[in-house]
Amino acid sequence: MGSLFLMAVLFVSTLVVAVIKFPKEAARLKKIVVFGLVGTAATIGMLGAFSYNDAGYQKHVRTIFGTESAVLDTGWYFEGWGRSTTWPKFITIANTLDPSANGSEVNPPYRVRLADNWTGDVTQSTRFGIPNDTELFLTMAQTFRTPERLISTTLMPGVNASIDSVANMFTMEEYYSGGQRDQFKSEFSNTIMFGRAQVRQISLNQAGGIIQSARARANDDDATDNSGDVGDTDVRRLIMQKILDENGEVIRVEHDYLQYGIVVNQAILEGIDPDDEYELQINDRKQASSR
Repeated sequence: MGSLFLMAVLFVSTLVVAVIKFPKEAARLKKIVVFGLVGTAATIGMLGAFSYNDAGYQKHVRTIFGTESAVLDTGWYFEGWGRSTTWPKFITIANTLDPSANGSEVNPPYRVRLADNWTGDVTQSTRFGIPNDTELFLTMAQTFRTPERLISTTLMPGVNASIDSVANMFTMEEYYSGGQRDQFKSEFSNTIMFGRAQVRQISLNQAGGIIQSARARANDDDATDNSGDVGDTDVRRLIMQKILDENGEVIRVEHDYLQYGIVVNQAILEGIDPDDEYELQINDRKQASSR
């Protein structure tokens, strides 16, 4: 818009110079000035009308004519003296203490509480791909306006909620000593990509029979076994069992970002760093076992 205004000013200046009478000896200088102003105005106008989209980015373009468009490929495009918002093709949300980590949003490890109430710090990296379809991209861009708003209102909360939901399915003991570390990481990846799985909480008595209990919903991909004491001498443990549809598929609650065509290209949970108290407890167990 500023370039269009400057172009108009230069054209007006050209007209003013053109109507002013110069001495004959300065007539040639007048022509040079006029042509220079016209050329400058045209150049500035063209620069305001066109812009360049670099590799790895997409543009949401709004022209002064009231039109909107999406630029998905690298190269020059018509900006129409309007505004363009730059969107990266990929957005990475990371939780880490690595000072060399790169990403659109890099935060410290995420504090999470597992099913047995032990807490730990999760290190993870999730990479989202924004839609490469014109209609989906425009809908996303119109809804969130900027990448920063998309990250803060949808992507980062979705990652945090996924970590919390999966953590609710496991105990710290299962993660470290029960051989379910890989399963925990797989559950996180599936939850981020496909949505939270609906589960029911089942109480098992010491004979292995099911005690009816209220249904709860959380994230998981398989039935996950959670040992716990619920205050009833007949109850041995609780398990979270996934709810399946009539075709035997897990019923999932999709994340909001999936409806905009945003896909998860990568979801890596590197690990959980437990509280110092838990590590001390583990060391005490090792010492007791060795004795």
